[in-house]
Amino acid sequence: MKRIIFALVSMLVLFLAAPVCRAQPVCSNATLYNIGTYSWVEQVSYPTAGAWVGYVSFLSSGSWLGVITGGTGGSLSSNNISGTYSVNSNCTLAVNFANGGVHTQGIIVSSGNEVFLDQATPGATYLVDLKGVGATSCSNATLYNIGNYGWASESFYPAIGIDVGYISFTSSGTLAGVIYGGTTGSGSSYNIAGTYAVISNCTLSVNFSGGSTAEGIIVSNGKEVILTQSSPSGTNEIMDLKTE
Repeated sequence: MKRIIFALVSMLVLFLAAPVCRAQPVCSNATLYNIGTYSWVEQVSYPTAGAWVGYVSFLSSGSWLGVITGGTGGSLSSNNISGTYSVNSNCTLAVNFANGGVHTQGIIVSSGNEVFLDQATPGATYLVDLKGVGATSCSNATLYNIGNYGWASESFYPAIGIDVGYISFTSSGTLAGVIYGGTTGSGSSYNIAGTYAVISNCTLSVNFSGGSTAEGIIVSNGKEVILTQSSPSGTNEIMDLKTE
């Protein structure tokens, strides 16, 4: 009897000590089109620094389309983008643009909720980060029901800089916050205020009291907001707002 118990215990020890084999994720085009709409956040470092923010939608036909706002070297514009995509089973993918013959390659992470892309065609250096929108419809309530967001912004042109702080959205369509930071080594604290309007497709517009405007998109079911300046021209930056 003792021998039987000893054998059973030995088998149990060997079982617990054996490495656990976890299945590798398997991806396909459906990984993207089942989520559908993603934010588009592009940081450009060469040949001229800049940034773009917008949204793209992946279709079951293997095509994609979207709208992005931003620019490089201080320019600002809104552009329609489109093309085709192909996802490999190992969760890598290729994305081709319809205009300009640009090709990108990347990887799908977080069960399809995020995608990283990098240009495969020589001539430019940039990183594109796509995040799933999550919500099927948004309104001002998507933001003011959360209320407070942390603020982190990065300027790419005309000078490199960082700002951090907080911002709050109200049910009356206003916003207010306090930001600290600066560019080229400077640092100061300043108040921001303005108005905002959310569109049902989860994009939004922000008018700051200083006269500038920003366009962006709400992702992760309202837990994150990504903005870029849309006017006046001369500044390229990305504003990332996150809640807990």
